[in-house]
Amino acid sequence: MTSPVSIFFDISLPNASTWFYFSLILACALFFKFNRLFSFRNIDILSIFFFMPGLLLILEGGHDQRVYFSWLFLSCLFWMVRCLMDLLLERRPAFKPNLNVPGMLLLAFAFYFSLVAVAIREPNLPDQRESRPQTPIDKIREHGEKIIENRGGAEVDVSKLRLWVERGLTLFCHLLIAVGLILVCWFHYEDYHLGFACATLYFLLPYTYLMMPYTGLKIGRWDHSWLMALMVWALVFHKKPIISGILMGLSFGSLFFPLVLLPLWLSYYHDKGIWRFVIASMASFLVSSIVFVLAYGGNTQYLASTWMISDWIPWKEPLSDTQSFWHGVHWAYRLPVFILYAVIALSVYFWPTPKTLGNLIALSAALLIGIQFWYAHMGGVYILWYLPLLILVVFRPSVLIQPKPLV
Repeated sequence: MTSPVSIFFDISLPNASTWFYFSLILACALFFKFNRLFSFRNIDILSIFFFMPGLLLILEGGHDQRVYFSWLFLSCLFWMVRCLMDLLLERRPAFKPNLNVPGMLLLAFAFYFSLVAVAIREPNLPDQRESRPQTPIDKIREHGEKIIENRGGAEVDVSKLRLWVERGLTLFCHLLIAVGLILVCWFHYEDYHLGFACATLYFLLPYTYLMMPYTGLKIGRWDHSWLMALMVWALVFHKKPIISGILMGLSFGSLFFPLVLLPLWLSYYHDKGIWRFVIASMASFLVSSIVFVLAYGGNTQYLASTWMISDWIPWKEPLSDTQSFWHGVHWAYRLPVFILYAVIALSVYFWPTPKTLGNLIALSAALLIGIQFWYAHMGGVYILWYLPLLILVVFRPSVLIQPKPLV
């Protein structure tokens, strides 16, 4: 009697712990400077895995949730300080990975197809997702599902369709991010070897696996990767204020949190290209907002209620199903954290001046990390909001203090 599956294709996917340990070992093998064990680079490579113990505790469950959220907060605090310190590290030695470009390319494809395997074979279905308020992107997705369901009839399983669509979109966005990281390093640092190192580390890290939609954490969303793809490609075209403005405006209109970057990006362009960036970003933001309003059937009140949820308003109690460090804590304790964050987010408009591309990347990462401290629902978990920016912070070489001219 023959086996229904060939032994050569009977592959079991690793669990989160196995992915964590093996990716850590591979990252050390690929990027460590073994002749300088206590170098800044080595510390960066190790510390980018600091979030994993907290995520593994969430997967395990059975603990006081403040334990693992406190760990995630400490990890976020470390990286926020590291990003701010990056403003002072203008002269840094060139980073050379321990593998050449063909080897990097092979590993990047191998880990990307590992994500494809996760997307194809993970058994969790969309009905296991927690019930949270919808975003405008969710509403557009639902319209698309209804159209396909109406045309496909009873043969279409909507839950499986949603699983395939969201994971397919996530994989596509991850690929866009990887290509964007390569182009940022190639075009602006003139080092494509460095770009392939960034892309390889991005696919190697366990967060892309854990944050896949409908996996164990149940927080993965394809639109988080979509927003990061827009930001990375805005960095690719940062010398073109109109193109970067369109991309950033689209990210502002897709979800709420990228708006905190607006003062920073305005300060970066300052008197060179600022009006082109403002006009392009606002036009893109308005167009995307109109599309989302139409997706809600023109019901602007319902759209506003969707955005203005307690997760984002620090002077209101979080929703009852909120899981975070702030669960059960009076909103008055969260408000000072938000005020301090708002002061920092506004102060980056004035300091440092002028800003280099390295400053823009580091401060963008710091501001997106800072949201985790006061965001009510699962604050500290959303690592994909800034992961590609952290990788660029770790890998970027020395840059000139004066920004390159904009066109």
